[in-house]
Amino acid sequence: YVYLGEIAINSRRFTEAKLLYDKSIELANSYTANDKRKKRLLTGAYNGLGTLADFRQDWPMARTYLEKVREMDPQNSIALTRLGRVMFKMAESRDDERAVYALFKEVHTNDKNTAYPDVNMAILYDQAGKTDNAKKLMERAAGQDSQNIRTQLAVAKWGLDHGEVQMARQGAQAALGLNANSVQALLYLAMAAR
Repeated sequence: YVYLGEIAINSRRFTEAKLLYDKSIELANSYTANDKRKKRLLTGAYNGLGTLADFRQDWPMARTYLEKVREMDPQNSIALTRLGRVMFKMAESRDDERAVYALFKEVHTNDKNTAYPDVNMAILYDQAGKTDNAKKLMERAAGQDSQNIRTQLAVAKWGLDHGEVQMARQGAQAALGLNANSVQALLYLAMAAR
């Protein structure tokens, strides 16, 4: 049912996906043969329900489902990053935004393959129309996470997307300094030069 729910979501059959996830939770809750499998099934179902709520922009419901995923799998960096996005959408104060940043920081501390917290926050601020905040965070990310090629590429791309050619050039050059064979860095540098 979880896999069928994923297929239904990908086909944009949301009502069907909801019914499938609800059924999978009902069955998984009574499943006793293997705790690890039960946890994986419930995590998949709640993650899917979180995706459905996200599509509907039902932030409180999305948060509820993603918090359940967090309880069952506290190291799930993808779900936690999604939870941070939902929390940001619900934020009503600077303290709420600080809580989102703290979550992103926790995720990055536990998994260095995730985006640097400032990059995640910058993207959310940018989506919210707070470009000045986003720019400051991207600049800070470039300085504080200077040895991470993914961060430098994110800064370069953001610079290109926002007409910040100098920022794009610096991010691309920093990325090339970390990996001289990075095609993406070369592409961003060429776009900045153009």
